[in-house]
Amino acid sequence: MPLRPLLLVTAGLALASVLGPPLSAQTFVYALNQKGALTVNGTEIDDLPSSFDEDDPIDTDSEQRWWAMYVRGSDRYALRLDGRLNKNGVKLYQLNDEDDTWIDLAVTADDDVWALRQDGRLSRNNTNVGDLTAGSFGFTAQTTDGVSAYSLRADGAVYRDNITTKLFAFTAGNFEGDGEGESSATTWVAIEVNPVDGQVYALRRDGSVVRGDPTVTKTPDDGVVVAKLPIGNQVDSSSAYVSLSFDETGRWWALRGSGRVYNSDDVFTDLVDLPGDPSDDDDQAYIEIVGGTDNFVALRSDGNLYDNAATLLVNLVGDGYRALAASLEAPDLTNTQNAKPKIAGYKVKLVTGDDLVLPIVVTDTDALPDDLVVTVDESLLPAGATYDSESRTFSWAGAGPAGGYKLQFTVDDGVSKPVKGSYSVKIKDPDTNRAKNQAPKACKISSVQALVGFPLVLQIVVSDRDGDALVVSADETQAPFTLGASFDPETLVFTWPDPQLTEVGKYTLSFQVTDGIKTTKFKVKIKLVSSILAF
Repeated sequence: MPLRPLLLVTAGLALASVLGPPLSAQTFVYALNQKGALTVNGTEIDDLPSSFDEDDPIDTDSEQRWWAMYVRGSDRYALRLDGRLNKNGVKLYQLNDEDDTWIDLAVTADDDVWALRQDGRLSRNNTNVGDLTAGSFGFTAQTTDGVSAYSLRADGAVYRDNITTKLFAFTAGNFEGDGEGESSATTWVAIEVNPVDGQVYALRRDGSVVRGDPTVTKTPDDGVVVAKLPIGNQVDSSSAYVSLSFDETGRWWALRGSGRVYNSDDVFTDLVDLPGDPSDDDDQAYIEIVGGTDNFVALRSDGNLYDNAATLLVNLVGDGYRALAASLEAPDLTNTQNAKPKIAGYKVKLVTGDDLVLPIVVTDTDALPDDLVVTVDESLLPAGATYDSESRTFSWAGAGPAGGYKLQFTVDDGVSKPVKGSYSVKIKDPDTNRAKNQAPKACKISSVQALVGFPLVLQIVVSDRDGDALVVSADETQAPFTLGASFDPETLVFTWPDPQLTEVGKYTLSFQVTDGIKTTKFKVKIKLVSSILAF
């Protein structure tokens, strides 16, 4: 069935209730779009089933759209409009839709999963536990304090758990003569619980923020207006407020569809005006915010994720995003396809008697580098070569004799079958024809994957059959050198200490090695990808 006009005018609700963890390098930021793409720190971990095709006009009202998400600890829950509820990437159960739409969910500390239907039907753990009074209004959002579930109606009425008598009703005064929930401007769209004092806060589309104390018996209309955020003379899809979030200190953050952000420290001045103009492009409408101690992240419908400095952190896969959430615990990946370790390839050319030091370069988008188990069968090492398991480094002093060799190893992430890797080493004797100068040789490095938030270290290896002194240099005018990477011409080590999410992409390193007479140029390609382990 098509969504009711009420829900259409409140698109972009704060549908992922999070009690504001501090956003830090250990934060896991989740996003969900209508087609079922669920990402963590920019990496897609779930492709949830949906027949919804937003490019097909026949299917624009499909209830196969994923609409709400809740993250608690390592668990992630996603709710589809038709009542399908998934946990950690797999179906948990199917709620009875009865020709209506399921719009939000919340999970309490005892793992009770509450789901709210637009007409007020409540489900707890796949059991219908009551029908809240909808009247001429529809319900818009749900949240929890960890013990109880709180459901918000468009006119500001708040219900606790499945008690059919409203707990209290938020009121903020009429906007252009319209009562609560009777117009787009006076529709209540977001509800959150302050993690410090336990009071319930709600946000109206016109920027009214009101709180109520759930522990005190209420009169039919109750609530304290704590802010009247700037709105102008009218409320439309680009100016309306859409999301409310708390940090762990009890400060709240509010987001408008246009990208303007406010918080309780200053309710009159926007902190930042994020990029985009939803009045020209619906995909540029902002839908949700998650606040941290000193910063926030905000999500736009097209998948653009911004921080408090208006920096584009990442453009997520797909578009049509609906929900944003965060957690300090790593996600449960039991039902997620495991990413295999990615091993860089080395082909090295040496001259008999050269010294070689070569680290194993391996990354994994869903495993910490230290958790990867690298194994070398030292009985297969060439005579004279050794392996240091602590530094994961091969060493070969005075390499030789001439010939072809392989340094072989395996990498185990503890989930998939161990991945085999090998480095190729080709050794030649010195050139005896001193009258003819030979160009220096450089190693070939391939399949280099770098991870956001983790240092990348590459060893450059060069040789010269004439025994000439060599000088290696890099073009440091290009990225990633301009992003903090460096090259040491003495040790021949390239280091990118802290790749950022904003820098995801492909890069080419340009080097050259010269013996003073001849110069050899060579390149190394790097692909920087997001990792669910760093943000």
